Amino acid sequence: MVVPLDPPYLEFAFYVGIQKAREQGIRAAELLVQNGAAFVGEIDIVEDGTVSRLSSIDFASLKEVGAKTELRRIYLQGVTGITKHTELVEINKGTVLLRTEGEKFSGPNRANRSRLHKLGAKAYVCFKALAGGIDAYYGGLCGEYSLEEPEELRQHPKSLAFRNFFVSRAKLAGAAQTVRINAGVDAYFEEFDHGLYVSMSAEFNPAHCSVDPIEAQYRSVRIAEGLLGYLKPTLH
Repeated sequence: MVVPLDPPYLEFAFYVGIQKAREQGIRAAELLVQNGAAFVGEIDIVEDGTVSRLSSIDFASLKEVGAKTELRRIYLQGVTGITKHTELVEINKGTVLLRTEGEKFSGPNRANRSRLHKLGAKAYVCFKALAGGIDAYYGGLCGEYSLEEPEELRQHPKSLAFRNFFVSRAKLAGAAQTVRINAGVDAYFEEFDHGLYVSMSAEFNPAHCSVDPIEAQYRSVRIAEGLLGYLKPTLH
């Protein structure tokens, strides 16, 4: 029996585009299993508007199942090391996300800095692995705020999802410099093969760089507004 996740969540969300969402969702699950996670043999599909859970699905058959119906969720265990409960890869429109428990990053639990940094380091490693392993435009390591897709940003650019995030060098050429300016010199920056990782939360970067939470929200809005210049209206 799969134990469902309860909020608050921690989400590793990546915008990949609607046309590639199923393919990249499966790729994300494959990558996580290669890195030590276990596929529990259950998925959620959407058929004629109804969500159904299928059991005892062989992992190798996911591409076939996804081609016939809308693949919504893939259930995994042992993905991040943050929880012993089930974690899941979810495909939502043009976004692929890994969802895990976020309670230990919220409220009074934040006072335990040692545990917070230990768990945050695991989240950082997992997020970077996904950012480097799937074909995404940008991604966010999000808690209480979800990552918006480009059309959502155009309608409401005041996003709070760009505080710990990734931008692709190949897909958003030139965006990194704008991101660096808007994120500020006291944020954490890390260049790697696929793009730029930026963090304003001490628990989600190895240098434990941090920006005041209120200030980080203002910067997130500026970053989202700046990224719109690199997200073409025809992006899909």
